[in-house]
Amino acid sequence: MRRRSVLLLGSAAVAAGIVLAIWRPWGTRRDVPPPLPLAAVLKQQQYVEVPLGRAKNGYLYVTGQAQGQPLLLYLDSGNTDNQLDDAVAVRFKLPRRRAEVGIIVAKETAPPDLVVLEALSLSGLQARIEASVSSLDSANRIRKANGEPPYDGILGAPFLKEKAAVIDYGSVQLFLQDGAHQPVPGAAAERASLLRNSGYVELPLTLRASGLPDVTADLNGEPALFVVDTGAQLTSLDQMLADRLKLPQQDVPGQTMGLLDGSQIPLRFASVERLDLGGVSIAIGTAGLMPMAKLNAWRKEQGYPPWAGLLGAEVLHSLGAVIDFEGSKLFLLDPRHKRG
Repeated sequence: MRRRSVLLLGSAAVAAGIVLAIWRPWGTRRDVPPPLPLAAVLKQQQYVEVPLGRAKNGYLYVTGQAQGQPLLLYLDSGNTDNQLDDAVAVRFKLPRRRAEVGIIVAKETAPPDLVVLEALSLSGLQARIEASVSSLDSANRIRKANGEPPYDGILGAPFLKEKAAVIDYGSVQLFLQDGAHQPVPGAAAERASLLRNSGYVELPLTLRASGLPDVTADLNGEPALFVVDTGAQLTSLDQMLADRLKLPQQDVPGQTMGLLDGSQIPLRFASVERLDLGGVSIAIGTAGLMPMAKLNAWRKEQGYPPWAGLLGAEVLHSLGAVIDFEGSKLFLLDPRHKRG
């Protein structure tokens, strides 16, 4: 099977890191909902709880271990690969082989190297993962500026899909299915019922072969397909779509956005009246803009509809999102629901 890397989040991470530094402080516009007690139900369903951390820019990350050393890995559901920083691959002396094709963002790069971590441990759960090798210097410069330790890599959509992950933004928890146990029949339906009864709205996710989760929303009253991207700090739109919809746009003078493929583009925002998700209307005000023509050309090759943009962490955090990869559902807390 021909391998295709679409490391979408790498670009959004750099861009949004700049955006948040010059545009608005994290968490000042909306309150994160209180934790939802999913843990007890998921543990009964043979899930393993993996503690999450939340970075100042909104990323969710885990601390794992490999070769007796700790690894700081952030979750990126908008990335078709796992990823390991080049320095870590060198330190672990991992054998490399060349991928068949490159990374796609605004253009396609040369194929990256691939490595295998034979035994990644996450709260006792053992996993074997393949990862592409690249530099995380851009993301780690932001980490350093925020007084945070560097990332060692990324856990992407294929890993989250394979482990039937449940990501709970409200309680900042990750749950992974223990491969030693058979899935519990009706488990996803039980979780969905609990969430609906707790005031969450339910949206279907379409999980592609790579694990990328697509969700349909209404953008200013027009249907639009977004990738649910835990690695994008900011909800962003395709530049061509923003032009077609004639959305008001604003450049940030003197600032550029670095993409994973090495491109540098002007940092730009579009005004958005509203974003509706399953009856929940979100007044996000503005969204970042990025070129997605190359990505959508790849989508067309695969027989997938084009993306309108990325649904980013500021929306997922503010509505206490629960992303259920096993159930192929996205749950968002309805702000109209009265909590006790």
